[in-house]
Amino acid sequence: MSRPPSRTLPLSAHTIAIALVLAIGLVLSIVSYRQAREAERVRVENEFFRRADVQHALTREILANYESGLLAMRTLFKADTTPPLEEFQLAAREVMARYPGISVLEWVAAVSGPGRSRRRVPGSGSPGPFLRHPRAVGGG
Repeated sequence: MSRPPSRTLPLSAHTIAIALVLAIGLVLSIVSYRQAREAERVRVENEFFRRADVQHALTREILANYESGLLAMRTLFKADTTPPLEEFQLAAREVMARYPGISVLEWVAAVSGPGRSRRRVPGSGSPGPFLRHPRAVGGG
């Protein structure tokens, strides 16, 4: 038994052109995909930094508002005499209504050295009567 002679197909110009088009198409597809992926990564990174900057500016603005409110309250009560409790309660309610991030304000009466032991809050270890104004859970 003899083998039939193998036929080798000569590479025609047509076959070479098809192979070349496929190879170029594959290379261009890979390059295009990588460029698109890199462009998307850069866009997402830039968007992240833009949002972070906006959030930072907003947080800084909110903290500046709280600080200005507290400084205004300090200026209001900065006098030679201690403000009465009722005046403090009125101002505290207004500040807490305007700045929802402030959750507690305390009023502590000024007590001289000898009077401190008589005015201690039992179990607190701190001098003076404390009056706290916590915000309600629902924000009201």
